[in-house]
Amino acid sequence: MGFSILQATRDDWYCAITEHPEAMRNPARPTNGTSMKGTYETLLDIRMSRILNPVGLQVADVILNAVDWLIVSERLKDLLEKDSGARIEFLPFRLINHKGRVAVERIYVVNVLGSIDCADRSRSDGMDSPFEKGRFFNCKRLAIDESKVPADLKIFRADLYPPLVFVRDDLRAQMEDEKMIVRFVAPGDPL
Repeated sequence: MGFSILQATRDDWYCAITEHPEAMRNPARPTNGTSMKGTYETLLDIRMSRILNPVGLQVADVILNAVDWLIVSERLKDLLEKDSGARIEFLPFRLINHKGRVAVERIYVVNVLGSIDCADRSRSDGMDSPFEKGRFFNCKRLAIDESKVPADLKIFRADLYPPLVFVRDDLRAQMEDEKMIVRFVAPGDPL
């Protein structure tokens, strides 16, 4: 079985997000797979960006964002909840458009809990983190050693750069069959 990195489409028709809500505590946790239990208890609004993509108003199944979260539509959340078999926290938000109106009642940050040591550092490219030894601060490409991925995992994060989420080919095929608006990047290819 192979894997792909799940990413947002880069089409200008689709909205983007550049910041998390100010009222959200511990906003870095969903980038590294740390549980938000006890710190996230209310529905918050998140706004479409006027900076990153000011003309994009459509909502893709994975939403482009500058906060390193995996933000998904309700239909992709439902698929992951039903078929991924993973420990995931789905953090709900309401999406607000450029005019301050509700664009979508529910979108979700997918917080895949934990990460695994499966990255192939020699084939990856990124800047070493000054804060966390053994991790990238940013990443241009992330390769993995598939032999280190447990056979039962359909979705996971790699220790070297946890903001990226990998999906197994069978889960990818389901998203493609459903014609989800997402982008897939092969491990080791430029992001």
